[in-house]
Amino acid sequence: VIKRCLKINRIAKNTKDAKKMFTGSAFAAATWGHQTAGLTPTQLLKIERHALDASGIPAHGRCRLIALTVVYGLHGTPHARLIRETVKSWFAVLEDKSTCLSEVAEAWVSAKQFLLKQKNPTHHVSGIMSNVISMLIVLGWVPHAYNYWHDNEGKFWPLKLGTSSAPVIAALISAAHKTQLPRASLHHDGKGIGHGINWEYTLRYLRTLRKSPGLYSYRAALETVL
Repeated sequence: VIKRCLKINRIAKNTKDAKKMFTGSAFAAATWGHQTAGLTPTQLLKIERHALDASGIPAHGRCRLIALTVVYGLHGTPHARLIRETVKSWFAVLEDKSTCLSEVAEAWVSAKQFLLKQKNPTHHVSGIMSNVISMLIVLGWVPHAYNYWHDNEGKFWPLKLGTSSAPVIAALISAAHKTQLPRASLHHDGKGIGHGINWEYTLRYLRTLRKSPGLYSYRAALETVL
């Protein structure tokens, strides 16, 4: 995986479209099986740095959070993809006909009690259930039950099997992004982003440039500036 990332990094020095190679190849190779094995903060940091190196944005002066979001989109960053794939896999497990939900409910309570006592729950992941619980704890959510979660803004999320997982995934990605804002606001005169960023308006013009191949150089320069 490291050799693959290094090759992509060399290509990124000539074109920022090298990020597509990271998205389609290196990311999958680096995170294979993460739904059950989980990833520690250190492992996630390494993946995010590889994603940034593939973006073509110079390391000097860049903000990791802002650069990742500008290049890959709010829902396309490595962390966002990990969340989406984990939750989709959890839904698939619950909807499987061979899954005994009563046993899942009992196991969830036991795993939750154990992980809540841990200083670093991500270091105690031993399967998809503990990975999901650990993810919720780290993001400040309350994992009441396998199908009933409480976010850090006071909203409850009942998981209804047979329905789309997109709403809860979007909420989790948003929560993950917000947890990074205080850290990002401490770097590179970023105090103004500490209370949030309106990405819809921030990235709107940049998205329009992606539809115009003739403006590639201008888009690349704007991504670097942002």
